[in-house]
Amino acid sequence: MQRLLAGAEVAVGSKPDGSTGITFLHLRATADGFELIEAKTVNGSLRTRRYDSARPGLHLEVRSLDDRVLFRDVYPEPTVTRLEYEDPEQPGKIRAKEITNQEFTIRVPYFAEARTVHFYRRLEGRVSGSNRPLLIHQGQVTLPPK
Repeated sequence: MQRLLAGAEVAVGSKPDGSTGITFLHLRATADGFELIEAKTVNGSLRTRRYDSARPGLHLEVRSLDDRVLFRDVYPEPTVTRLEYEDPEQPGKIRAKEITNQEFTIRVPYFAEARTVHFYRRLEGRVSGSNRPLLIHQGQVTLPPK
């Protein structure tokens, strides 16, 4: 079942007091969504930017057990890599090729209360009566207990 998110703006949660960290999520794209291969948290702080629901790419939300949005961001499409190279038949001309990646890693701030990560992709067009982009739910993964 696909859910729609009409670009509702939810404030990005702050990091828990006394706890800093970056969680690396190693993921696999599947026909049904995404699968978590590994979640690893390391010390450090992640520089966050203002979330823009109109940006293209893979949108994600880190949520708590009670479904509060703790963090929201958009990443350049991680499942496609664009390679550019010189055309061997026409020197000086650039050719491009897109390669589909099944596995990729993204970084999110560590939250002790984080339980799930939800993924969305932007649908071209708008919700009737709104100027906000329409985001289609693409799946979710459950984070392992800490």
